[in-house]
Amino acid sequence: MNGLFGSSSSTKILNVYLDEPTKVFTPGELLSGVATLLVDIDSQGKQTKLSELTSSLRCIMTTSYVQKADKARPGNTSEVTRMYTSDQTLWTATNQPNSSSPPGPELIKLPFSFPLPSAGLHLPPSFEGGTRKGSSIEGHTVARVTYFVKFVARKSSTFSQDERLTVPFIVMLPPSTDPRFVPPPIVPRSVPLPPSPPRQPTEEEGWITATAEKDFKEGWLSQPKKMIVKLSIPSVPALPRAKNIPFRLSLLLLAPKLYHVDPSSPEPPTISPPTPDSLAIFLIRNVFTQAQGKSQVLHQVVGPVTDLSTESRVWFGKPERKGAEFEDRYGCEVVCVGEMEVGWGSTQAAGPSFGVEKTRGLLSCGYHLRLSLKLKGKKNDWEIDQFLPIGVSSTFAEGSSRVESSGGGAEEEARVLLSSDLPPSYLEVEESSPIAEPKQSLTDAKYMI
Repeated sequence: MNGLFGSSSSTKILNVYLDEPTKVFTPGELLSGVATLLVDIDSQGKQTKLSELTSSLRCIMTTSYVQKADKARPGNTSEVTRMYTSDQTLWTATNQPNSSSPPGPELIKLPFSFPLPSAGLHLPPSFEGGTRKGSSIEGHTVARVTYFVKFVARKSSTFSQDERLTVPFIVMLPPSTDPRFVPPPIVPRSVPLPPSPPRQPTEEEGWITATAEKDFKEGWLSQPKKMIVKLSIPSVPALPRAKNIPFRLSLLLLAPKLYHVDPSSPEPPTISPPTPDSLAIFLIRNVFTQAQGKSQVLHQVVGPVTDLSTESRVWFGKPERKGAEFEDRYGCEVVCVGEMEVGWGSTQAAGPSFGVEKTRGLLSCGYHLRLSLKLKGKKNDWEIDQFLPIGVSSTFAEGSSRVESSGGGAEEEARVLLSSDLPPSYLEVEESSPIAEPKQSLTDAKYMI
């Protein structure tokens, strides 16, 4: 049997084995396993040292308000909320018949099972995030949601310390978007590049488009030009993790308004549009927390979602008059189509989105795309934050807790979650005051995954 969680005591009185130690659970499923107690039997067949073994499944949420402390501000504050509790008594000494075993140690096996809270309770998924980096505030986790089962083997003597053990596990939300509903690439890489770029997909076709504009000067004495950026992606409730998401990106550079060209002239104005390698698209995680009446929103860079210079199909248009919609200005358009991935960035993984309705208004996790574009001229770097809000969905198959991944299914997904989106500290369960719990380290827990 795999999945051993052992107590920190050298006598190993209490151990817990999970039936599915690497499983990523969804709401309403069954968590099961076996707890073992090492008891002492006296000459009369009675157990002398332990009085009972209890277990409690819990969902604990910790939110923090993090700031740089000084004389005018009190610093950081936290709030711990017990979101869910389900208790069971697995064994009591008073209800046990005398043992027929000879005096000495005896191992008792106690199966247990806990139905996980249903989706109707609107609980958040396992979560840990919000560490500030590159600022005056570092090393603080502003939000954490932990699921675990707490076992307590109580000693008969009031002078002996009880044996305690916490067994953490991962809970993810079912998918809000079926990956099969995500449309295919607009122009697959296996298809020869058509002479003309594909048109912009419409809302009626199931797409959403975000637009941003910027006037800029390439030099102090030059007339202002205009850059228009349009990004189209499928309009789905949330983008599935680790699934290729098609997109269409348009970069339209318009010449200055005062630039007039004789229609009979064979030479249009010189316009040098930006190249795809001058633009980057980043996935940003937005973590809202509230603690003790104080709230904040922390923005974290998960990582780039695609490499436009190497992973997209590109069309470079020629300068031409764009018509009344663009004030009859000359313009040149660059169109890119390709696929992006919102699963794992260069720094961390992207866990599923969830709103405050699942956390009593104290915590939410959302995402948006940020565009960074380098334009000609001094101080013309253009960062378009909050460019396109998006949701991120888990990648569980419908009706199953197993995971669609490129490698090893749920076991591989669990490893990825622990190494990326949920750091190893997630398995170091610790409930803060006023709900104190002992911390169980990875080494002591012997968690094999």
